[in-house]
Amino acid sequence: MLNVHHFLALLYLTLFFTFFFTRCSKDEEKIIPEEKFVEILSDVMIIDNLAIGQNDKIALMVRVFEKHDISSKQFIQTKEHYQKDAEFWIRVYYRTQKRIKEKDTL
Repeated sequence: MLNVHHFLALLYLTLFFTFFFTRCSKDEEKIIPEEKFVEILSDVMIIDNLAIGQNDKIALMVRVFEKHDISSKQFIQTKEHYQKDAEFWIRVYYRTQKRIKEKDTL
């Protein structure tokens, strides 16, 4: 038979794991998939190399984030998530460069 202490311990554990797994899944939802990140990063790099003022670049980046239906926070979280994953950045770098070259030929 469960006494009050066992019941409260079980309740706390249930709440802890519910919070933990909910928190983890929400954080994972904020990470942008690699293919989409390549598209976004390509647009960001093109904007970054434009000969326009910083305020105009920021305005264009806001439009890029809106176009891809992400927030700047998601973009930053994705960069932070993959910060130490060298293989990810190598793949993304080459795919981004290829995508920019393809856009240049259009």
